[in-house]
Amino acid sequence: MSQPFTWLVAFTVPAEAVAAGFVLTDQSASKMMPHMDRKTARVLSTPNAAHIANLQGVPVGHSDRERYLDALRAATPHAGAMQSALLQARAILQSPDIIKTGVDVEPTLKAIEQAIAGLIGELP
Repeated sequence: MSQPFTWLVAFTVPAEAVAAGFVLTDQSASKMMPHMDRKTARVLSTPNAAHIANLQGVPVGHSDRERYLDALRAATPHAGAMQSALLQARAILQSPDIIKTGVDVEPTLKAIEQAIAGLIGELP
């Protein structure tokens, strides 16, 4: 059998839908593809879990808030890995040792910033 195909998709969801309870997790993404193996759907980037909790009425100081945040993060175990790698790459390119070389890293830094913005939903 041939290699599988992969799509990376960004969903823009109105704040009202999130406030009403919408959260995209690996499981809910899998349910959107009923004829696929459940292990094929992975959420790679999510909005800030604390912001979701606030919109869904789980305020700071609420006794269940940390459990809720942990559950949100556990439901998307792959989220953040790409953003973390990009942030690490950005830090390396901005390090004094790299700057001393005189190599123009600005185009690469700009591409990294755009990629991060795309991952966290700041691009149109």
